[in-house]
Amino acid sequence: MTTTSLQITAAWQRIALGADDVALITSDAVAPIQYATSTDADPPTGSGHTCTAGDRLTRAQFGAGAIWARIAPGSAFDTATVVLSTGTQAAAAAALAANGTPLPLASLPQSIAYNPDGTVNYIQVTHAGTTYRQTLTYTSGRITAVSAWEAQP
Repeated sequence: MTTTSLQITAAWQRIALGADDVALITSDAVAPIQYATSTDADPPTGSGHTCTAGDRLTRAQFGAGAIWARIAPGSAFDTATVVLSTGTQAAAAAALAANGTPLPLASLPQSIAYNPDGTVNYIQVTHAGTTYRQTLTYTSGRITAVSAWEAQP
């Protein structure tokens, strides 16, 4: 199994070729992400299927063709992270923390901390006794970055 974290923007980005053995695609991003299939060379021409944090998708749900992803139009987010797992053992895959620990986000309760202005400061989960935090960064009121899942001391 190979797991790769990919940064997604508002433009369609090919995240897997049609011939790739995609076992699982997950996202822990707060931003809604659209997925669609097309040819290896040509991005989709319409909207895709919109997913949110914790959704888990398999090759069987996509069918044939290259898999493309983008942040859903109208989102307040500039980037988001998608985790792509390839290979036959990837069905139990999870997001990877910065220290390399797989985090099964779909099965972990998440807590959200807010800034005084009401924006999200960070999202936090606990796995195997360690707390992990993903922090959001803002510029002019828009999210401009989302950190990796960082283990907390």
